[in-house]
Amino acid sequence: MRLQFKIYVALILALLAGLTFFYSKSRTDALLSGHNQVIHNLAEMELMNKRVDEEIWSTAYRLYHNYDEVHRLIKEIRNLGGEIHVLDFLASAEYRPFWEKLDKFNQLLEQKEQDIIRYATLNSLVKNSVSHVPGLTHRYIKNFVNEDQTYVEDLSQATSLVFLASNAMDAELLTGFKEVLQRLQDKEFADPDRKRFNRVFLSHARIVDRYLAQYVPVFTGILDIPIDKALHGASELFLDISKRQAESVHLWSLLITLAFIGSLGMIVVFLINLDRRHRELSDLHTALEQGATIDRLTGLQNRFAFERSLKTDTEQALIIINIDGFKHINNFYGHEAGDSILVQMAAVLQSALAPLGHGLFRLGGDDFGVLVEGGTDDPEMLARKLIRTMEHALFSFDDNPVPINVTAGLSTVAPLLETANLTLNQIKRTRMKFLAYDPDVGQKARMRDNLSMIRVLKEAINNDAVIPYFMPIMNNRSQCIEHYECLVRVMTEDGTLLLPDEFLSVAREGRLNADLTRIMIEKSFKAFADTELEFSVNLAIEDILDPEVTEFLFHRLEQSPGIGRRLTLEILESEEVKSYEAIADFVRRSADYECRIAIDDFGSGYSNLRHLLELNIHTLKIDGSLIRNIMEDPHAAQAIQAITTLAHKIGITSIVAEYVCSKEIQARVSEMGIEYSQGFHIGQPLPHLLELSKLD
Repeated sequence: MRLQFKIYVALILALLAGLTFFYSKSRTDALLSGHNQVIHNLAEMELMNKRVDEEIWSTAYRLYHNYDEVHRLIKEIRNLGGEIHVLDFLASAEYRPFWEKLDKFNQLLEQKEQDIIRYATLNSLVKNSVSHVPGLTHRYIKNFVNEDQTYVEDLSQATSLVFLASNAMDAELLTGFKEVLQRLQDKEFADPDRKRFNRVFLSHARIVDRYLAQYVPVFTGILDIPIDKALHGASELFLDISKRQAESVHLWSLLITLAFIGSLGMIVVFLINLDRRHRELSDLHTALEQGATIDRLTGLQNRFAFERSLKTDTEQALIIINIDGFKHINNFYGHEAGDSILVQMAAVLQSALAPLGHGLFRLGGDDFGVLVEGGTDDPEMLARKLIRTMEHALFSFDDNPVPINVTAGLSTVAPLLETANLTLNQIKRTRMKFLAYDPDVGQKARMRDNLSMIRVLKEAINNDAVIPYFMPIMNNRSQCIEHYECLVRVMTEDGTLLLPDEFLSVAREGRLNADLTRIMIEKSFKAFADTELEFSVNLAIEDILDPEVTEFLFHRLEQSPGIGRRLTLEILESEEVKSYEAIADFVRRSADYECRIAIDDFGSGYSNLRHLLELNIHTLKIDGSLIRNIMEDPHAAQAIQAITTLAHKIGITSIVAEYVCSKEIQARVSEMGIEYSQGFHIGQPLPHLLELSKLD
């Protein structure tokens, strides 16, 4: 019986081991198949995204382009992602971080598709007009007697500027373009054909002037969306999770192998098969991990390998080498030739760097990176040497020489990749061969933007282009519009309406704020002179402390008797209110004309009760940052209720809720005892007063 019992036990153990083996084998096969599909789909999605970028690149050099292929590729990317979503083994909790990466990728893909739709419209507009401008000029010279040489010169100058800016994809090259267009606009013709020609030419030229500046940022923005990075992140995370699973399965395989010792030979064969499968899975993960860090075309380390090579405790420098006009090589010789040039370039760089031991990476497209460790070679000398080496090397395709020029950007400032890329972009604008990163480049750009805005503001002040808009304020008890807040707007020469957030800070720094305030006082008084409506004008602390502004205000109050009873002066609630004596004096002088004083944006970050207690305040305006969250944030509602209760207790009976943007918010602020409301639910700012005083 004991021997028979042992046989039964051995048979049961063998059966259990066999069942366990078959279960493990099927699970391993399923995992291997699923992992292969995920990796394949991710690789295909990355390849198709690159093809989308190539399609977008090609649109920049074609007059008309069929975007069906772009949308087909994006749809195919989504289909491949959908195939991943239906895999059952990915439903486990350990894959949740992987799904978060894929969700981020899908968001970026959606953003990219929307930007492509916008870009397609801009591309059609700009390229259509760019193609017409030189043809129109040629037609004029051909069909009309050139009696007016000045007009022909203006046409030629406009055509040259359009050609240069569009081919360089740089709207800043349209220097003097507006002046040329104005001269063409001012030109008078007796001949109706010439007059009609001039109108058609101007229409196309203005389209280029208006949309080229939008076109280039949208174009570059599409290519800068980090979809490849999101995909690589998902792939790396999937590889890490899969590797852990492989280790777990491998351990389970070892236990089964021990259980199979002494069992049937068939079980041993099955165990060998299982071990072989596990080795295949491990080899696959090793190969996939290597593929995630190696560029498939050149064999160099890729961008992710570069990021792993960065160190925080050691000085490093990055040289980015870029082929000038690489897209022209692809367009002229074909993408196969472009790939061949990249492979040849990688070989030349490897040969040049082999004795030095610096890391060489393909960072994407035609960008190659050289990571120089601190304390070794001089990065600037190395960059210049590599430029010379590349430009003296012989590159060819199908035995045809392909001339190559390169530029190089150098940075020693973290983050290396971003700062080196900034330098490379600066090189493209300056036509230089080499440039080292200068941290002041960004500051200089901001300074140029500020100077440009100051010019716009000065032109608006001189050309009467400072415009008041009127925001209605409703009495919550009577449901009538009884008051308007006067808001400043600036109209540019091209018809763009600038909002205060876009220019007020520059106006203050440029000492133009006082001019804007005086214009707003003058135009607001004029708008409400023949009405019985109440209105308010915004004053900054600098305005109140500026004698020229305050004397202008009180002089206008003297000239318009009675208007002060309808005027509210809104002071921005700010920690900058330090000179209470000067502010209090201004409030007392305003009271002589029966003006009301309001504290604007109360509750916006820094709220000082001293403003309410020491100044004779009539109106308190609760900031929109609190009002907009009143329905979702109980703390915001509590803060608003506390402000309202306190204001009523200290004698402020006129409280205004700003940013009332929905019917629900309006009902809530009315329930809380707030007397007035303003916001888009009540009415948007308009350049004229509403015809109806009662809210519809």
